[in-house]
Amino acid sequence: MEREIKKIITPVDAIEVEIKSWVSGREKRNIQSVFINDVNVGEEGKVKIGGDKLAKYQDGLIENIIVSVGGVKEKVLDLILEMKSKDCDFVINEITEVVNDKEIDSEK
Repeated sequence: MEREIKKIITPVDAIEVEIKSWVSGREKRNIQSVFINDVNVGEEGKVKIGGDKLAKYQDGLIENIIVSVGGVKEKVLDLILEMKSKDCDFVINEITEVVNDKEIDSEK
């Protein structure tokens, strides 16, 4: 099945980022497995997640959903993490919407 690619533009430096319009069940499972592995339930049933889990989850999002950054298809994780923080946060929010099965508008 051919997957549509969406283009988003970062708000600060106006970098074009191409992202997948949807993820497969397998991709979603791989991304979410970061949280599922090593989750501990502490006292009173409170769930504890290590601080590095969020970073690994975001890395999984970036690696699985982003197709290219500024036309470059290699090392997209590095390219996103080297962006200004507002641009990086924007991209992570957009790709989180893809994993959460929310509709993404082209060329925001």
